Amino acid sequence: MRAALRAAHIVPDAGSAVGLPVGAAKASFARSLRAANKAPRTIQTYLDAVDHFERFLAERGMPRDVGAIRREHVESFLVALQDAGRRPASVANRYRSLQQFFRWLVEEDEVRDSPMARMRPPAVPVQPPAVLQPEQAGEHRPERAST
Repeated sequence: MRAALRAAHIVPDAGSAVGLPVGAAKASFARSLRAANKAPRTIQTYLDAVDHFERFLAERGMPRDVGAIRREHVESFLVALQDAGRRPASVANRYRSLQQFFRWLVEEDEVRDSPMARMRPPAVPVQPPAVLQPEQAGEHRPERAST
């Protein structure tokens, strides 16, 4: 029965923080990032991803307590980003940001295991750089000095 309830996302893991909403954890995560002297842009990127994830969870009636969040919630978020037309690199960036958030939650003993522990990052196809056409190449060549 407990396994069925867990599969239905009703019962948080024993040993996980019960009643710790993502938003409350985010404030402590931000403080930890600043204390670790992370770059301001890195901090903002991580916190933006956590905010976006929390809004996604709320809009879909998914659990927002960190101990009740499961892999399928994170995967649903990533799929929703893809379905919304986000570029693969942007989706991968959100993935990496959430990965850091859940890693921090584990380190702080707020959750026993990260829901992302066995997840793989989304693939980001290699995009070759644009190649200049021969007629464009002359426009970008520096003038040669005469010798």
